[in-house]
Amino acid sequence: MKMKCLTCVFVLGLFVAFFIVKSSYGQARRKDGTNLGERVQQLTDMTMKKSIIRFNGNKFRDFVKATPRNYSVVVMFTAMAAQRQCAICRHAHDEFQIVANSFRYSQMYSNKLFFALVDFDEGPDVFQMLRLNTAPVFMHFPPKSKPKQSDTMDIQRVGFAAEAIAKWLGERTDVQIRVFRPPNYSGTAALITLFGLVAGFLYLRRNNLDFLYNKNIWGIGAVFFCFVMVSGQMWNHIRGPPFVHKTSSGGVAYIHGSSQGQFVLETYIVIVLNASIVLGMILMTEAASHKGDLKKRRILAIVGLVLVVTFFSLILSIFRSKAHGYPYRRLITSEHVSWKSKVTSEPCTIQCMSRGYFVLLTRYKSDLGSYMNTPLTIPDTRRHFSPATNLYKSIYLGYMVEDAESTSIRASIWKNRQ
Repeated sequence: MKMKCLTCVFVLGLFVAFFIVKSSYGQARRKDGTNLGERVQQLTDMTMKKSIIRFNGNKFRDFVKATPRNYSVVVMFTAMAAQRQCAICRHAHDEFQIVANSFRYSQMYSNKLFFALVDFDEGPDVFQMLRLNTAPVFMHFPPKSKPKQSDTMDIQRVGFAAEAIAKWLGERTDVQIRVFRPPNYSGTAALITLFGLVAGFLYLRRNNLDFLYNKNIWGIGAVFFCFVMVSGQMWNHIRGPPFVHKTSSGGVAYIHGSSQGQFVLETYIVIVLNASIVLGMILMTEAASHKGDLKKRRILAIVGLVLVVTFFSLILSIFRSKAHGYPYRRLITSEHVSWKSKVTSEPCTIQCMSRGYFVLLTRYKSDLGSYMNTPLTIPDTRRHFSPATNLYKSIYLGYMVEDAESTSIRASIWKNRQ
């Protein structure tokens, strides 16, 4: 009889425990659902006030890292404080704002996608959490998984124009955003002002319009237009690239390392190089076609030839740095600086390559001498080392120069590795 009572009590206890666990699980699920609904409602309310929501560390963890989540968040990590000296962060923010506004006021708007911003000065812990050391960075946080490598936008390759951001978001979220840029009347005002000035000038010179038939003026204008178009100014207008780029080593890059991109200053450099080449061609043509002092014509021809050869070789070297594999190089030949090792008395060499790069060939750090703090670069690659001690360490790790023309350098570096 006691056994039956104990059995009944045990079974009853199991039923009670089952109902308690089930009730707790149901309450937990309802609580999660309530929290999720509250988070979505809060995000929606904040989006109604501003298209881009500003997050600090706590809000980022509450709305982006918290689970469950049935919405995507696109976050721009930036540093727009004046002391951070991030020149492109403001431009990137303006483009990001255009995309957020285009989505917010479109028929595609829903509470499945939100735009947010984390400034380094407001959420440094977020940057540490995600191991970010550059800005700006655009990241997509999907609803049911961790961000992949493709969820970070490659702004070095595609830029950060609003159209590029919208295209990248379409690939990650299947939400196609049609970008609507606010009207910019400054261009229209400038055009009207220009036409007014030209009309006023023509009116003042209405009795003497012979300059309109001047071939030199029209020729200079046509050549200048060609310079602007060939240099990539139209690409700059469409893509909105940065003026220059700050490298990871702290230096400044004026030339983009890929044929798929460029910087604004790079276009100005190309304009100057092309103009110098054309000037040299004009000097040689004028020296050959005009009659006059033979000595003066010879000087003009030599100056023109030097301009063409020098600046054409420079523009070819820029082309090679962007499109690797072409057998172009600068006209300047190699030169060497040698000295004796303080440790082994063996010869050490700093070799100046044809493209103006330096390579250090030595075994011991103490042999660097006055070149200890000199920025060095391995030729035909995009590996920069500053100061020279970084290159010294890389030699001991056995870094290989991937260029068939650098056999002696490759052998020396490999020998140092042994």
